[in-house]
Formats: sequence, structure tokens, C-alpha cells
Amino acid sequence: MTVWRSRHRFLKAAAQDNTAILSGVIEADETFFARSCKGHRG
Repeated sequence: MTVWRSRHRFLKAAAQDNTAILSGVIEADETFFARSCKGHRG
């Protein structure tokens, strides 16, 4: 799942004010890739 999709799902749930959906622990982590594939084909 992308960050964009997660953000929109969270905002939609928050707008509905449904505490059952937002209960519990929410964790997020990021991943960094040092390699750039810009200009590479295949």
C-alpha cells in the first residue's frame, strides 16, 4: 500500500468520526533506495 493511499484511507475514516476504525496502534516506516533508475531501460 502506498503512502498516498494510506493517507486518503485515514482521512476518509477520520471524516466519518468512527472511533472503532481508528482504535489501536498505527505505525509507519519509510524505506530509502540509494539507487536511481532514471534513464535506465529494462
